[in-house]
Amino acid sequence: MRPLRGQGGFTLVELMVAMSIFLLILVGIFQVFDPSRNAYQVSERKLDVQQNARVAMDRMARQIRMTGYFPENIDNDNTNDLSNSIQIATESALSVAGDLDGTGASSVYTFCRDNSGLRRVQGAIGAGASYTCANGQLMAESVTALSFAYFDSANNPVPNPPTGPYNLDAEGLGAAPTFASVAQRSIVRRVVIMVLLLVSGIFLVRMSSTEGDIAYGSMWAEGSFFAADAGVNVGIDAIVPGGPTCVKAATSLGSFSYSVAAGAGADANCYLNTTQRAGYSIGSGTGYNPGGFVFYNYAITGSGTGPRSAQRTIDAQVSYGPVAQ
Repeated sequence: MRPLRGQGGFTLVELMVAMSIFLLILVGIFQVFDPSRNAYQVSERKLDVQQNARVAMDRMARQIRMTGYFPENIDNDNTNDLSNSIQIATESALSVAGDLDGTGASSVYTFCRDNSGLRRVQGAIGAGASYTCANGQLMAESVTALSFAYFDSANNPVPNPPTGPYNLDAEGLGAAPTFASVAQRSIVRRVVIMVLLLVSGIFLVRMSSTEGDIAYGSMWAEGSFFAADAGVNVGIDAIVPGGPTCVKAATSLGSFSYSVAAGAGADANCYLNTTQRAGYSIGSGTGYNPGGFVFYNYAITGSGTGPRSAQRTIDAQVSYGPVAQ
């Protein structure tokens, strides 16, 4: 009869040592992953700010282009005609009037920035609340700076020199403008729209150029592929057991060129090995070929190049035969 074995456990010291080692491992893992997690979160926040700012700027540009469009001025009632399309123009804020949203009625729109971000205030023309930034809708958060530049018809800055801060015609935010003087505003009125259209035109031209580059890149890549395919076919045509090498130097095909090289594992003649396939092994005594038939295997690499470093490569393995032995 065997004696019962004692069931020993861990001592308190052993448990504390094990927990301490495990804690050190956890701290090490945390030190490795925590910087990566923080960097990811920072990148996400920066990306969100950039995306929001870009959307807000696009929206501002589209709406400011509609400055001065007063539907009230095209009806038969001349008593409701409006003017002063540019209400307030400062270094850091702009208030314009018109039907910017296509609602059929004119309003004043103030674009400004406060501690929360970029805002747009929409309200009745002449009402003080329409020119108070805190009353606006938040267009983009975390915007740290907003500045406007103004130019006259000769493309000279207004004011000249453009030393900030400045309020054109001394009109500022917080209250309805008095329109005591409209000298500076009249200089800027038509030019703001022209500048916005110019910037939009430059953007569209650049976008069209980018689309053209993409189309040309696709065309050159496709042309390089066909040049590489031509190189493979040239290499195949040159394959003859014991004949000339299949390696060919670069050959021009208009704007493209091709070259042929030995494939991986092949010698300078592109030769890999010889195989005997089923159906081509004719034994002795049949009256045909006592040695049978084999195939010579070759590896070929065709390379095609085109404009702007466009390049494509095709690897091919081909067999020559059957060849009587």
